[in-house]
Amino acid sequence: MRARLLASALVAGLVLAVALWMGRELPPVPVGVLHSFRGDLAGGEGPVAMATFFAINELNKAGGVLGRQIVGKRGDGASDDARFESEARRLLDEEGAVALFGCWTSSSRRTVDPILRERGALLYYPVFYEGLEESPNIVYLGASAAQPARRRLRQRSF
Repeated sequence: MRARLLASALVAGLVLAVALWMGRELPPVPVGVLHSFRGDLAGGEGPVAMATFFAINELNKAGGVLGRQIVGKRGDGASDDARFESEARRLLDEEGAVALFGCWTSSSRRTVDPILRERGALLYYPVFYEGLEESPNIVYLGASAAQPARRRLRQRSF
């Protein structure tokens, strides 16, 4: 898997170099923003989704990533795991997203994991999680359950 990712990165780098050398404008990179915009979890997920779109806009204002603009494609999980699954498939297959940013609950994260593995895509999961889990296709950005306690112990002065 790592060899495949490395080979893909190398090919992408070569394509980028040739395209820049030829002076052609590169197409934008689509990414999926998969959160609940409706339903019980929309109140918590909405601000995180808005922050993700804000970050994408800021990246684009600064010139994009390696000269390519990023386009955020919205996926609404609607606070329902089955909907997260179908939206992940749609974003990756129909919208051409190369990565997903989102999910809010452990169950939505676990629901999209097999889809990510099938397609070799990544999910950037933004919130606290239980720990004791890993996936080569999920970047866990939040702390695990054990991490905050360890930090408090280190900060305490005796």
